[in-house]
Amino acid sequence: MKYIATCLLLCGLASPALAADPYYPASAIPEALKKNAHSVVRLDETSYRYVSPKEVRYVHHQVVTILDAEADHRSDLTFHYSSLMELRSASAAYYDAAGKLVKKVRQSDMMDLPAGGDVSLISDTRGKRYSFTGVGYPYTIEFEEEYKYNSAIYLSRWGPLSWFDEPVEKAVCNVIMPAGADLRYRMLQSDVKPAVEEVKEGKSYTWTLSNLSPMRRETRAIGMHERYPLLLMAPPEAKYGEVQGKFTTWQELGNFFYALNKGRDVLPEALKAKVHAIADPLKTQEEKVSALYKYLQQNYRYISISLGVGGMQTIDAITTARTSYGDCKGLSNLMCAMLGEVGIRAHSVLVNADEVPMHIPEDFATTWFNHVIAMVPNGKDTTWLECTSNLNPPGYLGSFTADRAVLLLDETNSKLIHTPVYTQQDNKRFSTTNATMDDAGNLKVVSTVNTTGILQDDLLQMVHLLSKEKQKEYLRKTMEISSFDITGYTTAVHANRLPDITETIELTANNYASLTGKRMFLKPNITNRMGRKIATDTARTSPVDIPYGEQYADTVNITIPAGYKIESLPQPVSLQTKFGTYDAAVKMNGNTVTYIRKYNIQSGRFPAADFSAYASFINSVYKAERNTMVLVKE
Repeated sequence: MKYIATCLLLCGLASPALAADPYYPASAIPEALKKNAHSVVRLDETSYRYVSPKEVRYVHHQVVTILDAEADHRSDLTFHYSSLMELRSASAAYYDAAGKLVKKVRQSDMMDLPAGGDVSLISDTRGKRYSFTGVGYPYTIEFEEEYKYNSAIYLSRWGPLSWFDEPVEKAVCNVIMPAGADLRYRMLQSDVKPAVEEVKEGKSYTWTLSNLSPMRRETRAIGMHERYPLLLMAPPEAKYGEVQGKFTTWQELGNFFYALNKGRDVLPEALKAKVHAIADPLKTQEEKVSALYKYLQQNYRYISISLGVGGMQTIDAITTARTSYGDCKGLSNLMCAMLGEVGIRAHSVLVNADEVPMHIPEDFATTWFNHVIAMVPNGKDTTWLECTSNLNPPGYLGSFTADRAVLLLDETNSKLIHTPVYTQQDNKRFSTTNATMDDAGNLKVVSTVNTTGILQDDLLQMVHLLSKEKQKEYLRKTMEISSFDITGYTTAVHANRLPDITETIELTANNYASLTGKRMFLKPNITNRMGRKIATDTARTSPVDIPYGEQYADTVNITIPAGYKIESLPQPVSLQTKFGTYDAAVKMNGNTVTYIRKYNIQSGRFPAADFSAYASFINSVYKAERNTMVLVKE
């Protein structure tokens, strides 16, 4: 505890360091910060001391006041550690509403538990855990943690905001660099400049931010790293395991990761023979890549491995081949090794994987990445390979890694490149539905649906991973029909470079139309009502972000029962906006009602001031999708 307090003082951070006096009475929180908040960070102090390329000392001290039960999770503390992140000390304290100390906890009082969970099946990461039980509100939790990082690669980012709806009264970040070692840094979304001074250890950089508004949940918002203060940092050099390299440019950063994995792509002799048996009879590079990728998908499975240096260094190809499993690094490494064995050049590529693309500052090299894929260059016809998927066709990435900057690893010429963009023309869902209604309002339906691009990503998982009965349950949840039975469901998966899936759905809907006297009320859009209501947000701060364009086109033909005629049809709807277009119309031809709907969503980023217009468009679509027609018995 004394060491922590000393470390904070060396960084210029004044701290009560778990003192018994009431330093943090809840009554001292400014009223403006408490508005709509469930908790408030009173003080957040972070200190980094760069000792060498293989050592960084990290100290973090935080005081947070929990205002109500919505924020009780903030009293559950976990301090993770591993062989590369040595936890030197951890302590915590509980204060009552007046700020008086109620309970103090040392590291020895905490449970020691595995921390890999569902994320890593093989991991040496563990956690010291402790949960306080609050007695009345508000109450305050204070904690301090000190680490020795066994690599300077951990000196990368600092952000004062960590939780939604939680403002920060004061946050301080201090970095100390030894003489002759300059810190590269950039503060995003803030004009705060560091206080720089010479200290005994070298040079000190200190950023102080006060009265920060909380992160807000907003529909179609850009990434948090683009909305709130975030400090990017990079050491001049870092050492990871036995590999040391410079971090000044993307090329240097990529070369470092290449060197970290160099020599781990040697294949066992048996696998070499298998690779040649598969690829040698084939004529083109495309055929060979496709065949070897299929072999990988059918014979190896994905697990997450975070074990020592293996958190960033791949397991060697011989071990992966022997065990028949690997993480993203291991499977990509094995894929590249198999291609290399038959003379096809391939690269591992670092990417930040998420369903929504993360747009990183491309002129500041630092470690943003959490995933590895493979890439086969071939002029303009690059082939991307998601090696953790046993479903994707070669060349297709999907929303998890598409449309973002990625780091190609090479021995001397690593570089930042971009993954493919899937456009509105790629992401389609077109359907034709034929239905027959009887005079009791019951409906028999046959619908054929073709879905392409990123719109088929989740559907592909459902088709391959769920049983037929579970697939039907999935479908039931997507349809706004009160009572129906799925009598038939078939799918045809077309594993093209741009994949698509064709579904044939047969169902019967009891009492689909509601009867009132001699009138019958029904919605002509039967199986694919889209949209959701969006509340207007006058406090909107984020631009509107629509990452992918999409197209929807549906034709529904309903044969109505004899003896009925149209009393009223929904008026045609046509919406033309910068966010997309929507057209829907219903017409009658003999005893057949035909509903035609076309809905195009435009990708792009739009100013926050446009959110009201966006919400109006989406809400208008929602209403139009559920318009009702009326039949009357003659």
